[in-house]
Amino acid sequence: MDSSVQALQVRRIATVSICTSLIIAGSYFSVPIPWSPAPISLASMFVTLSGLVLGARRGACACLLYLGLGAVGLPVFANATGGIAPLLGPTGGFLLGYPISAFFAGLLFRPTAGHSDEERSRRFFRALAAALVAALVLYIPGVLWLMSSLSLSFPAAIAAAVVPFVAGDILKAIAAAATARTLTSAGTLFESR
Repeated sequence: MDSSVQALQVRRIATVSICTSLIIAGSYFSVPIPWSPAPISLASMFVTLSGLVLGARRGACACLLYLGLGAVGLPVFANATGGIAPLLGPTGGFLLGYPISAFFAGLLFRPTAGHSDEERSRRFFRALAAALVAALVLYIPGVLWLMSSLSLSFPAAIAAAVVPFVAGDILKAIAAAATARTLTSAGTLFESR
């Protein structure tokens, strides 16, 4: 195998691992809220960022690696939990939705070459649109799973799992888009595809 191909493979593995590590770190920054089984967490921001900077497939792979580490018992989920119980509990739909969310973020955001101020601005708004769609996509399995696991009505599940998180998710989408724009513009830490 050519050394440039090997270097590219190592770089891809490293960037997926870095994004998985960021998702883990984000899950440790979680705050429980009394009226919802889902905590406020930074993990979803890093899920979105993974999709934006790695692309659809590798972004989803970073999330699958995160879920796999948690499933085997490593304390990578919110509140330093691990194992199958968090995946099957009331917030399991959000966790299982991470790869889907990252996939959509990467699918919708295609960074283009160019370093002009106008191109950076367009890149930010494309990343922001992709990040907002990724947040909406994450709500779908989260709400459906919550309805099923806690026997909640649709309005009750929305009140518990969407309404308290909308403002924070918008802020996280802005932060993920700005970071993705910077990283893809610099081209030093992550390859865009």
